[in-house]
Amino acid sequence: MSHGNASLNASLSRRAISPLLAAGLVVATLGLPAAAAEPARGLSKQEAGLVVADSARSHAMVARDIPALDRLLADEPVYVHSSSTRQSKSEHLDDIRTGKATDARIEPREQVPFLYGKTGIIQSVAAFTTGAAANQVASVLRYTSVYVRRQGRWQMVAFACSRVPDRP
Repeated sequence: MSHGNASLNASLSRRAISPLLAAGLVVATLGLPAAAAEPARGLSKQEAGLVVADSARSHAMVARDIPALDRLLADEPVYVHSSSTRQSKSEHLDDIRTGKATDARIEPREQVPFLYGKTGIIQSVAAFTTGAAANQVASVLRYTSVYVRRQGRWQMVAFACSRVPDRP
């Protein structure tokens, strides 16, 4: 590994937010009871807010909370699945609404935020369980979500993911 990669990996490691902390932030954001949701160490308030938005989106997908997803997704997002299927917001929400797309579990293992003015990017690795109860598939996905800050809140404008290969 080159020195540049070691430095980048160390920086990403310090900026990654733990899944437990992300869950606490989502609980706090959604107004659910929580013991103590403290700000992520090493993240600015804006970075932590971006992670909260991404975690809230994952939570809303599992809960099939269409009104929450409608607020969290911008009107123009492009959603690219690990199968390379590309969807608009309306197509994505229709699949969730009708049960064609079912996320039984989304468990972030790492969420690394980057801010560029009013644009935020989350690079993440998460364990997903998708499909109906009798036909569920578990996989680990690496994804990138792009958000834009509008009217005081983060909205996702792009999402793309790829499958992390199983280790032999």
